[in-house]
Amino acid sequence: YFRDSESGKVQAMYGSQASEALGRAIFGSYNLFLGMENWLGLANNSADTAQVQVIVNGPNGSKEEVFSLEASGSAVLPLHDTERFGTQADSYGTVELRITEGANVFGQIMRLHSSGGAPDFAAPTLAR
Repeated sequence: YFRDSESGKVQAMYGSQASEALGRAIFGSYNLFLGMENWLGLANNSADTAQVQVIVNGPNGSKEEVFSLEASGSAVLPLHDTERFGTQADSYGTVELRITEGANVFGQIMRLHSSGGAPDFAAPTLAR
């Protein structure tokens, strides 16, 4: 749920389906048309730290980031961040995740649109 900080009213909501963490290489897509933000959510379901290589492929090439995701930890990355991931408004592309052998990492990309400073559309897509 996305709630208004003053009134507490629900502004937007979404639901995620349960999904199994699927191995060492998983893929997803981002779409920044119509003023969308895209957020990559990651969860490490392992008892050990996982090394995650995030490769974002877009119209201007690829950008890569490698980081550690602690045991039972999570992270949310802004795929719409042009400087960090090389993405740009009104474009789309793919996201590739390479995960340490033996780790179980779940990935989901949240497409989010705001109007008047409040979220009005939220749709999760699984990375598989």
